[in-house]
Amino acid sequence: MTDLTLTLAAPERVAAGGMVAVTDTGPAYDGDYVTFVTPDAGVLDYLGYAYTSDGATVQLQAPDTPGTYELRYVSTVAGARILARRAVVVE
Repeated sequence: MTDLTLTLAAPERVAAGGMVAVTDTGPAYDGDYVTFVTPDAGVLDYLGYAYTSDGATVQLQAPDTPGTYELRYVSTVAGARILARRAVVVE
């Protein structure tokens, strides 16, 4: 897989347990997904996920516990890689 440039857009602050619209410009390979994780989580860790092949904008449930999380775009093509990440505060 060559290096890719993509964007990952979501609100900076979201309600705990609420649904969040996440938009990406990633490749949407089979098995690619967006997920919330704790900042120190491993590559394949997740707290719920949505497959990017379901559309450029997907609905993802925010964690129930308030705090700062990382929203990630993970690709599983040729091994697991985090292609994009951003901080999101869950309130």
